[in-house]
Amino acid sequence: MSNDIFLYVFIALAVVDLYFNMVQRTSVLICRIGEMSMSIGGFLNPSFIKLAFPLTLIKWGWVAYWAWTGSTSQALIALFISWLAAVILPVPGNLTLPPIFKQIERVRGLDPDLGAALREAAKTWEIQGSRR
Repeated sequence: MSNDIFLYVFIALAVVDLYFNMVQRTSVLICRIGEMSMSIGGFLNPSFIKLAFPLTLIKWGWVAYWAWTGSTSQALIALFISWLAAVILPVPGNLTLPPIFKQIERVRGLDPDLGAALREAAKTWEIQGSRR
């Protein structure tokens, strides 16, 4: 396999992993702004987040395979850039909030009080963003 194919597959994995990471960061930020326990963040995470850890392992495995069979330096540089993007890029609320609001509606169907508190915290974060 060529290094280009490794890179394209890695970019696809990294973009999806970055999105999952940002959704989880949004949940943490909502809990902080709502002054809630971090354990409440589990109620904010959409059901597809359960795929985040396996996807991260697949991404790391792909990098290891790329480093083993292709270019070690390119694999490590791509991994570093992926990590840097996850750390530096701001959380785009317009991309991460819709699945969180859907999850809040599911929670609201089970526990209206918790759902209302989560929705209030999410709305507060949507208005103020991560500026706090």
